[in-house]
Amino acid sequence: MLLLFTAILCLWGHVVDANATTQAALTMSAQHHPGTGGFKNDVVYHFGVDNMEKAPQEGLAIQVNVPGGADVQEAYYYKEAESGDSGKVKVMHCNVSKTMRRSGKPTKVICAVGKVILHSTLYVHVVYPEGDFTSADLANLQEKKKVIALLIKNGKPVVRKPLPILATMDRSEL
Repeated sequence: MLLLFTAILCLWGHVVDANATTQAALTMSAQHHPGTGGFKNDVVYHFGVDNMEKAPQEGLAIQVNVPGGADVQEAYYYKEAESGDSGKVKVMHCNVSKTMRRSGKPTKVICAVGKVILHSTLYVHVVYPEGDFTSADLANLQEKKKVIALLIKNGKPVVRKPLPILATMDRSEL
């Protein structure tokens, strides 16, 4: 029964930290939108992490896996301001470990968020270059693969969010 409850919480985007004295809940939302960078196959993946506890959650990172060969244009998150930071939110860049498409391995974007007091937002702008990804390739990826985002706490994945490869909203809606 506990396993079923844990599975439901993970699917819903919540996780319970078994090491905490109270239930420490983190949630992660995931969205994707057509990019506005002037490329044909560009997408902006947007992730939000919310701390549902009163105490800050530490030891956090977000890892986003996109198909190998994808060109990560930008990857950054907003670090929350703390007292003594002059109240300014800082833009922090993420590390990108790019892989070639033929390797079959994902390109990994890792954002060492560290601590979330209330909320952190992460953006990853990805282009699937036309020379490397044909329309048939993209259709196949859209059907069989997902972009996977992992919320990691103290080195262990605690929330997993899959997203379709491409945003389906028509650009004329922008």
